[in-house]
Amino acid sequence: MPRLTARHRSTRGDVLTVLLSLVAGIIIACALMGFGAWLYATHFAGTIAMGANGRPRIIRPVNGDIHVNLPESDKAVVTAVQKVGPAVVYIDTTFKASERGTPRAKGRSMPLPDWFREWFGDEYEPQPTPMPRRGQGSGVIIDARKGYVLTNAHVVSSADGIEVALPDQRRLQGTLVGTDELSDIAVVRIKGSNLPEAELASKEVMDELPIGAWVIAIGNPFGYHNTVTVGVVSAVGRVLAAAQDKTLENLIQTDAAINPGNSGGPLVNLEGQIIGINTAIFSMTGAYVGIGFAIAADKAQEVADLLIAGKKVEHPYIGVSIKDVSGLDREELKYYGLPSDVKGAYVEDLVSGGPGQRAGLRQHDVIVEIDHEPIEAVDEVVEIVRRHKVGETVSVVVQRGRSTEVVKVEIGNMGPQPKRSAEQE
Repeated sequence: MPRLTARHRSTRGDVLTVLLSLVAGIIIACALMGFGAWLYATHFAGTIAMGANGRPRIIRPVNGDIHVNLPESDKAVVTAVQKVGPAVVYIDTTFKASERGTPRAKGRSMPLPDWFREWFGDEYEPQPTPMPRRGQGSGVIIDARKGYVLTNAHVVSSADGIEVALPDQRRLQGTLVGTDELSDIAVVRIKGSNLPEAELASKEVMDELPIGAWVIAIGNPFGYHNTVTVGVVSAVGRVLAAAQDKTLENLIQTDAAINPGNSGGPLVNLEGQIIGINTAIFSMTGAYVGIGFAIAADKAQEVADLLIAGKKVEHPYIGVSIKDVSGLDREELKYYGLPSDVKGAYVEDLVSGGPGQRAGLRQHDVIVEIDHEPIEAVDEVVEIVRRHKVGETVSVVVQRGRSTEVVKVEIGNMGPQPKRSAEQE
């Protein structure tokens, strides 16, 4: 009978070890699967349901109920677009331009030679002719009975002709009711029967507008009528130094695609309510990069009501150019004699003869409080001042070097501002 050598015994032992490990692994896996099935059946089975008719999906974890509101795929978007879309219009504008030399006959664009003029005279000589230019944008009908269309001021300001095209193929002449350049809001009036209209969101809806909420931009980018794009509310309460001497306030930031031609069109929530009027993008190239801005609906409504009533739109301000003091480094704080832990809005400059300068505010002051409300950022200054009326007085506490000063400032009405850089649609 042959004997097993030490090497043979070792090989046989290794095989046995592998087999035992494999069997043990299978047993453990089966046990875990059984435990998982029991856990699912006990705690989770039947608790994740697909919503219907826009109702929220309800997810039940082990430790309680959480209600997660999710739109029914594209159904909510489609419903909102169907509700608002018919009231979104294309605005075609015509502007006069300076005269320039153009040929009078046969489309010639080059000066005629002397020998030609000697034979035929100056009949064909290029003559100065007005060259009109055209513009385009979007708008939304907010009052079907009276024919009021809400849009951007930069879409229709200074236009010599306004034509409004509806999705139902009607083209109507528009009359400018009024514009407010600083808020970039304008109202145009059209006359027609059976006009559609869209609903502006209430102040209550706007006050509770959540970051991350789904939104829809509807407009006419690059002349492509009734284009729909979808995104979310990226931020609220933005302040933007824009072109055309404007600082736009209380803006909604969104990543819904906004491009030239979208200006004046609505930004809509999933309930089909207008929450904003698309107005600008931030871009280094002029193309969409995912940062768009819309004027909040409550602000647009406020300005539109004043324009329709023929009243003056006021823009409270204190005449200071400010930035967050956190933007100053330690050396700058030391240079201006400011405490290293100071918080507030740093005064970079003042409007010459403006409310702040007249009241005694100085360059390099840090605004730390207004009317007993602490200030930590520029947006807070803008918000507090905006809540006051022109002519009211506010108490401004500033850090001036190592001392604290109280300055009484009378709120003024903002006029044209220094031109800033931003991409305006």
